[in-house]
Amino acid sequence: MDTLPFFFYYITKLEKRNVFLSNYYRMKTVKSLHKRRILFESHLFSGKIDHGTVKLNDKHQKKEMAMKLDGLKILHQNMKENNLERVTFDFRKNGKLFKVIFLADIDPYKLLIGVRSELFCLSVSVSTDYDIKTSIDRDHYKALVEILGLQYDPNNPFKPKYFFEELNIQIPERINVNSRVAIHEIAELNRPAYEDGEKIYFKGWKDNNIKGEKVQNLQKTRECLGEEAYQICKEHNISSVWTKHKAESKEFYLYKV
Repeated sequence: MDTLPFFFYYITKLEKRNVFLSNYYRMKTVKSLHKRRILFESHLFSGKIDHGTVKLNDKHQKKEMAMKLDGLKILHQNMKENNLERVTFDFRKNGKLFKVIFLADIDPYKLLIGVRSELFCLSVSVSTDYDIKTSIDRDHYKALVEILGLQYDPNNPFKPKYFFEELNIQIPERINVNSRVAIHEIAELNRPAYEDGEKIYFKGWKDNNIKGEKVQNLQKTRECLGEEAYQICKEHNISSVWTKHKAESKEFYLYKV
């Protein structure tokens, strides 16, 4: 074979080989990306990836940060000395007044931190060691930033941890005459989270077994009326009944099984 034709023959084969390899590796990359996408989606829907805690400051909020509320421990000790299981106190930040309710008669303990005029309330679970998770969901994060009058700064994003650190400092060490909390105050503060949220006054009980219905308002029953009432309702299919009219309200009593 002449040298020149052989040269062109060799170049043609080499180009075909390069095209083949280029397509081969491209397909491997596509397959790899596809596999990674399938793996990501499987983790997403299995709960291995927490997609419910994405915040405006994502890179600072992906991990749930825990902190201890030492101030709450001191307050709770004083509550025990005075036979109180639920109290309320005020908390100020950035000129905004927050109403705080501590519920120590449910498991886990609960902190409700809200602004009634804004229909805003954070519901925070508290361990028996007074530990909390400082991450909050996206909607509450956005609402809190607006209430505090903050401007989003990508270089220094607001972290809910700052909010809870300030709260911890302001938790009173002792109860006072204004510490006792009424049932309707709890229902009013956390009304966005409850069914028929505008109904904040306790009216009585409903036996769902009579008409073959299912229990309702369990969260509201637990937080507003306590753990014992919640357990009775859950076990015996009883629902708490509420009204928005104070004149129709009744003094709280436990349902007799």
